[in-house]
Amino acid sequence: FFFGLFLAGSLSRSTTIEHQTMGTANMDFPTVSGYKFFYLDGALVSCTTGPKPVCVALLDEDGGILLNCYVVPNGAVTCWNTQSTNLKSFNDLLECNPVHLEQVTEYLHHFICPESILIGHGIGAVVEACGLQRGEDYGCIIDTSDWFAVQLSPTLCQPFSLAHIVKLLLGDDVPDHDSSKRDPLLDAQYARMLYSSYRDVPYDHPIMCQARETLYMALPKEKRLVDPALTVILSCIPEGMSAKELKKMVIPRQVTHVVDKLSEIEWAEEKGGRVGKTVVVFKNTHDVAQMILRLHSNPDDWDWCVKKEGQTYINKHNGIKVEEADDVALKVYVHSIPDDWSEVDVKKRVVPAVLAPHVKEVKPTQFRKTKAGSRLLGRTHIMFYSDWCVLEMMRLMQVMPHDWGWTTQSDGSLLFSRKKDHILVE
Repeated sequence: FFFGLFLAGSLSRSTTIEHQTMGTANMDFPTVSGYKFFYLDGALVSCTTGPKPVCVALLDEDGGILLNCYVVPNGAVTCWNTQSTNLKSFNDLLECNPVHLEQVTEYLHHFICPESILIGHGIGAVVEACGLQRGEDYGCIIDTSDWFAVQLSPTLCQPFSLAHIVKLLLGDDVPDHDSSKRDPLLDAQYARMLYSSYRDVPYDHPIMCQARETLYMALPKEKRLVDPALTVILSCIPEGMSAKELKKMVIPRQVTHVVDKLSEIEWAEEKGGRVGKTVVVFKNTHDVAQMILRLHSNPDDWDWCVKKEGQTYINKHNGIKVEEADDVALKVYVHSIPDDWSEVDVKKRVVPAVLAPHVKEVKPTQFRKTKAGSRLLGRTHIMFYSDWCVLEMMRLMQVMPHDWGWTTQSDGSLLFSRKKDHILVE
């Protein structure tokens, strides 16, 4: 059995990509001396007992083929995932001379030890399905999909397929993950090429930043994930309204030219009838702020209300709602801002100095007259890069009772009031 599985060989293709390498190795994807590296890939089928491997490929550090075989899954197959496995039935699998999963696991243990490093593209599910445990069977995983993924926001990441990366960075056409021609052995070989080419380039080096930008811009627009900070949600759209009519009626003419995309309207049945919902994508966050300011400065057509989820504008004529789609977990709302304060003043006077470097943006302040009509007071929100900053700001205000008073609102959120100027933070 072992003699049949062990295929002495090397990469059938020697394509490499030359890059200038500078600095130390990226901390997320380290080059570690004294450890065994293995390149792994595989394909899974869905079984009654969970996902199981149906083919597995393993290369050594030099690219030698240690394992390349089909596997008999443990459990009844409920979905063959034909697009990625090229199998439609058990008869198809039998034609590939499969071996039992226990034998594959035994063979993996023959090579892989607790100090081994497994490298591949999106291989976490394959490793888990093979029953390998971190710390017991292997040391760690280096996932090249994480290496090239674009962090669009603190909570949103755009991954790329191995085929997309290899085509743009190595210049080779590889069958995609959902292609019937996909080959796990070839994927393992290309993961090795990617790792060998970029292993010494730090994650934030200009070479890597340019590579990720190239990968993102080459994606068709319909496949790109979008940073919530660039979007505005339109809801309660009356039945029968077209996208063209919606754009003309809702989006101020001063910002129509900076709309990147208006998504297709999704219709749903509600108590009042059939209504639609869509998303407007702008080119940058400044454009989003400009649209909101235009709505805010048009009280004849738009009313606005503040909810825990954020600020919502409602069209007085047709009931269409407009709201920003920023991640609420990254926001701190500031109320009762004096009319002579700028956004710089808000950041300087409200945000603790230790958190100032973590502020992503202070939205333009929107002012309203007080009920007495004697003065203008503003409202804005501060966007942080990480949600821990919001929690830390709340904590710092709580430990300064001489400066801040606070109470718990009915919805569970905290409302802080600064004693010297009555600035409110929520």
